[in-house]
Amino acid sequence: MIIAAVFFTVFFCGFKYLKGDTPSRRKSSETLQEISNWKEGQPIPKELLSYRRTPGCFLIDTDTQALYQKTNNYPLLFTLIINPIADDIAFDYAVEKALLLIGPSRLFSDLNKLYLINPGLLNLSRHINLKARMKYRHVLIDTLVIDEETMPLNEAKDIFKQTQQELQNGIPWDEVNKKYADRYRYVKKTGINKGLNLTIIGNYGDFVVSVHKFDAKPFRDIQIPANHLLPLLSSKKGDVITLYSASKKRLFQYSVREAFQGLDRGSIPNFVERCIMIIQSIINSFDSSGADDFSSY
Repeated sequence: MIIAAVFFTVFFCGFKYLKGDTPSRRKSSETLQEISNWKEGQPIPKELLSYRRTPGCFLIDTDTQALYQKTNNYPLLFTLIINPIADDIAFDYAVEKALLLIGPSRLFSDLNKLYLINPGLLNLSRHINLKARMKYRHVLIDTLVIDEETMPLNEAKDIFKQTQQELQNGIPWDEVNKKYADRYRYVKKTGINKGLNLTIIGNYGDFVVSVHKFDAKPFRDIQIPANHLLPLLSSKKGDVITLYSASKKRLFQYSVREAFQGLDRGSIPNFVERCIMIIQSIINSFDSSGADDFSSY
């Protein structure tokens, strides 16, 4: 039954794509080359100005999300953010990719200077919202996870003590992630993923979290436990924080790449931010099977 369902899904999605439900597009390699080479004053690649998603189930490399994931040209992203022609979804992709690429301190500082020079941008609701967002603390993190399903908690804690030591000794996060992911690989022996080569050390990806946003959207539909926000937003650059989630039965390790205090703000969450986080934690507790344990290891 499972095999038949998978076959039907693949066939149906592939059929929708092949029968021409998507408009003609140039090759992604051509677009990415233009994105990489783009300089100020040149036309913005049209593929980045409006949201496009291929009908069906699968993301393809000419879709908006796929293109923004591979866009590493900050001047282009900044120009997209301030360009009124870009639609709202493209705007969101540009903002979130810029935050991940160069961090909230640089992006928000550049925007704040521009708003002083060009206050007319603040007539647009999306820039009003972005300006308001800049007041709050933001933390850029890289995240590893270990599920209790794959490893006992005590062993997971021991591994994360090792990764923490290496990170604090200055070894780049990507190297630590690859080293331990490779060391703890295994072949799935049962279930739908039987035969796949997996790893116990999960790369949960990078996030820019704030009191109002603790998910990875629009690029990934996942989030960190709301109850982890307070220790994260109280952190500083270079901190490595290990927290357990009882509801998810998962151990998280957050490596803080950058901590942005918020414009004209102190270095720790203020009273309003703390109240919001407490409310979020209470709401989160109703959606989970148990309370989260915030002990650091």
